[in-house]
Formats: sequence, structure tokens, C-alpha cells
Amino acid sequence: MANQDPKALEGRIRELEAELKIKEQDLRLFRDEVAKLNEQLEKFITQLGQEIHLAHAIQKILVPTEIPSIPGFEFSTKYEASSISGGDYFDIFELEDKFRFGILLATSSGYGMSALFLSVLLKLSGHYEARKGKSSHETLALIAKEMVPNIPENEKSSVFYASVDRRVLELNYCQAGDLIGLYHRQSDGRLERLENLAPALHRDFNQPLESRKISLSPRDRIVLCSPGVLTVKNPKGESFEEERLYKIVLDQSKSSAHQLRNEIFFQVNQFAQGQEMTRDMTVIVIDVQDRVLKLAKS
Repeated sequence: MANQDPKALEGRIRELEAELKIKEQDLRLFRDEVAKLNEQLEKFITQLGQEIHLAHAIQKILVPTEIPSIPGFEFSTKYEASSISGGDYFDIFELEDKFRFGILLATSSGYGMSALFLSVLLKLSGHYEARKGKSSHETLALIAKEMVPNIPENEKSSVFYASVDRRVLELNYCQAGDLIGLYHRQSDGRLERLENLAPALHRDFNQPLESRKISLSPRDRIVLCSPGVLTVKNPKGESFEEERLYKIVLDQSKSSAHQLRNEIFFQVNQFAQGQEMTRDMTVIVIDVQDRVLKLAKS
């Protein structure tokens, strides 16, 4: 360094100062760009939150608050909305045939898909086509026909539809997707999982649909849950999963429909330990009452 030309050294210092000045300018520009991106991101998050909040509010309005009184059956339902992702919808309604009623449970991958599902139901008419006596798979096929062409890529919707004939105590159902349906037979205590007869509705869905029949008896029970119940996680990252649900249903076999429904939500919340649920949760419990046989013979 002692032998280096002072003028050359001064020139090098000026070059470094100029380079540093340029880098400082680049850094300021970078910081400005980051600030702008952060501002845009905050606006997007705020807008998205408002849209989800609005969709959530609409969803709560559309989910039925009153279930029809149907002799021989007891119903208990509960819906809890997630602030992260949702799209559950359910309904229990009487058909044109006074001895039959319908059960519908659907879940979508987001509120947008849920809105599409609801718009399809409205398009099919103010009353479900099922009211006209169509079979479960025919009704679900109508819904799929309207929905599939409009489903965005990587989105999907699962649907369960069933009709119950009180004269012969028969449940006829069709299910597409990952909803959870359980049939608890009182006579021998067996708990059966209702079959998923087709994949969830998606853009390329072309699966033929079919129905299944279950002969019901007094004190039998049907339990329907949306996938949000099973996907709840605890602080360790573990999911609630089906085995816990099965145990609750079996342990509460002597409880009322309302008690079972409340116990499911209680244990799910206990399991979560305050963790936010990532999907909507819906539980429907349907009990066949003892006096239903008299109705079937009338």
C-alpha cells in the first residue's frame, strides 16, 4: 500500500464511492418497491377478508335454521363456519309425496364453489327436482350436469343426497366426494360407513352415478358430517380423523340426537385446543323413532 500511487488510490476511492452511491439508490428503489408491494398486499388481504366475510354471512343466511317436523323422525343439525375456507350447505325438506322427505349435504373447496352450488340449486327451480320423485342418483346427476361445466380448475364439491320413504322405512342415497355418512343399527349395534359412490364433482367429472338403499328400523341412526369435522387439527398437527368420530357415535348410542350432535362438537373443540378450524363444519343426526312403525302401517 505504501508504494501505491496516491492519485490512483484517490481514483479508486472515488470509484468505490460512486458505486456505493449507485447501490444506495438501488436499495432505496428496492425499498420503495417493497413498500408498494406490501401496501398492495395489505389491500388485497383486506379485500379478500371482506369478500370471505360477505360470503360467510350469505352462507349463514342460506343454511336453514328450521327443520320440518316429520312424524317418526328426530333431527339435530349444527353448522359452524370457518373464516379460512368454507362452503358447507345442508337442507332437510319434504317431497311432493307426503310420506317421503329429502336430505342434502354439500361441501365445497371454497365459498366461491359454494356459491356456484347454490346458484345451481336455484336454477333447477325454487324447489328441488327431487320433490318430483326422482331417484337420488338422478337428482345428483342433474346437479352435476349444471355444475361441472362451470367448476374452476383445481376446485371441487362433494354432495350427499338421500330420500327417505316412511311407508317402508327405506333410505335411498347417492354420494359423490368425501362427505362422511354413518349408519348405526340399533338391533346389533353395528356402525357402517355409507359408501362414497363417486369422486367429488370437478371440471372433468364424468362418472356414472348410482344409488344405494338402506332398510331402516326403529331407533336406527344416520350421522352425516362434512370433512371439516375430521380435518380439525390439535397443536401437535394431528387431525381428528374418523376413529374418534366412530367412538363418539358408539359411546353415545343411548343419547338423543341433540346430545350426540353436541358431544361431537364438544370433543372436536376439546381436541383442537383453541386451534382455528380451516374448513366449515356441519353435523346432521337423524334418529328413527319407535312410533314410526305405526305411521308406516297407516
